[in-house]
Amino acid sequence: MPFNTYGHFLHDILATLVMYPDDVLNQELYVFHNYNWNDKFKEHLDAMGLTHIHPYDSKINGFVLVHKLYYIHAYENTHEFDHLGLPRVSKYFRSNLKFDQIEPTKYNIINRRPNERRYFTNIKELLNALKVKFPNINFQEIQLQEKLVDTGRLFAETKVLIGSGGSLLFNSMFMHNETGVVCLFANKIDLPDNIVLACFGIYNIGVVHPNINFYEGQGACDIELTVDCVDKIIFAVENKKYPQMKGYYPVIANYSLFFQVRMRNSYNNGAIWNYAEKRIE
Repeated sequence: MPFNTYGHFLHDILATLVMYPDDVLNQELYVFHNYNWNDKFKEHLDAMGLTHIHPYDSKINGFVLVHKLYYIHAYENTHEFDHLGLPRVSKYFRSNLKFDQIEPTKYNIINRRPNERRYFTNIKELLNALKVKFPNINFQEIQLQEKLVDTGRLFAETKVLIGSGGSLLFNSMFMHNETGVVCLFANKIDLPDNIVLACFGIYNIGVVHPNINFYEGQGACDIELTVDCVDKIIFAVENKKYPQMKGYYPVIANYSLFFQVRMRNSYNNGAIWNYAEKRIE
């Protein structure tokens, strides 16, 4: 399964494409791109209802004569600037696939694959702990599907999600407003996840695991802390506001600090949590 089914294609490519005005997107177009998986690109466009837009792999040798050329280029590592594009992408999907008609009722957990980084090794134990804490709630583990539409439907049905941090959680754009997500981070706070969730009004908390390397690590999630975060997210979803967060760190409140460090240096600098911020009292 190509990486783009994890969510990068939704976030990195489509959020840029829909920045064109409607009078452009309503035309029959050929989109030149340098990604593989032309069929996946077409699958995404069709799911958005943009069946009249055709992807064209620009890595094919030769020249192409065009009548009119529109050009747009996103900055590399442009996660924080997708506030316009992401909601537009979601609007296309929701309108065409009727996801707004799905009521979010399910409590789900989604993990990466066992051979991948940021795979959490004790999800069964986490499920058992959740059953003890919330005996009246049925938490289920779900998997990414081969088809984008099927993955989107799983997320649209979800009321509360626990998920491995990274591009996997970009699929949360299929979830409804005022649902909730607990992000299981490695040693790096994956701020793009928080940005995606904030764009759609989804309550979220991140659980950082300092002993798991973001780029290559695996390990056990902190079950006690994760269960506590789930408790707080359930409260937020049911009451439309966060509970008292005493002892937690207000990452989003201090987001400008992370953002400035990253933009002055690199995408990764400043993103690893060092507990330098003040806890909520």
